[in-house]
Amino acid sequence: MEPRRNPVNQRADNPWIPRWANYTDQPFRVFCFPYAGGKSYIYRNWSHLFPANIGISPVELPGRGHRFTELPYTHLTDLLKELGPALISELTGPFAFFGHSMGALIAFELTHWLRKNNYPRPRHLLLSGIQAPHTERKLPNIHNRSDEAFLENLRRYKGTPSEVLANKELMMLLLRSLRADFQIVESYSYHEQPPLDCPMSIFMGQDDETVDDEDVLSWEIHTTERCTFHRLPGEHFFIHTEEEELVKLCVKALGKYPLM
Repeated sequence: MEPRRNPVNQRADNPWIPRWANYTDQPFRVFCFPYAGGKSYIYRNWSHLFPANIGISPVELPGRGHRFTELPYTHLTDLLKELGPALISELTGPFAFFGHSMGALIAFELTHWLRKNNYPRPRHLLLSGIQAPHTERKLPNIHNRSDEAFLENLRRYKGTPSEVLANKELMMLLLRSLRADFQIVESYSYHEQPPLDCPMSIFMGQDDETVDDEDVLSWEIHTTERCTFHRLPGEHFFIHTEEEELVKLCVKALGKYPLM
């Protein structure tokens, strides 16, 4: 089947929000953006870990999950042109953004897009596993390398199970969206903008070799409000190994807001 793009859909069957995400009764929502190669299902447990008055709305990007046949984006500016308008009708009450790694970059730039276009903005940004956007990326670019070299570099992130990496047929299916996501991150160029006016909570793994402390702490210049930092046990994908503790910290950060 040829890759395709779906038109922006702002009705209840919005393809950017999976149907299994149950958020209709909660007064406060957290939109969750995936890391490179991730799909909305990585947040499947969060609805049970968050309190009942906070709804979890994972975002499904093209090229994965129920949107597997769609063409994935390779540049963040192109993604925002469709993602932004598609989410506007969802922003009917107070909300926050959570993103891990690539997802944090999407959440950050989407917030700037909303401000620029005079739309509602998140009460709080919960950003995980990524250096501040203005700092120099120290990792090598891999999205345009051979399949063998790309997969070898992917192993270093320790986020893809070894049995998946060993399954050549499966990896051939996943490579398109993985390469596209890495291209989003590797082609990203920060353009100086006024700091946001929402608080930020920044999370990092204490053994994450993809970021360093100085570059993570630099997030504080991107908000005029409070910026707090949390170091959790684990490597880059502590989002899974420390899931419950991470959610507890997110709930604590959001607990200061009236949820109605």
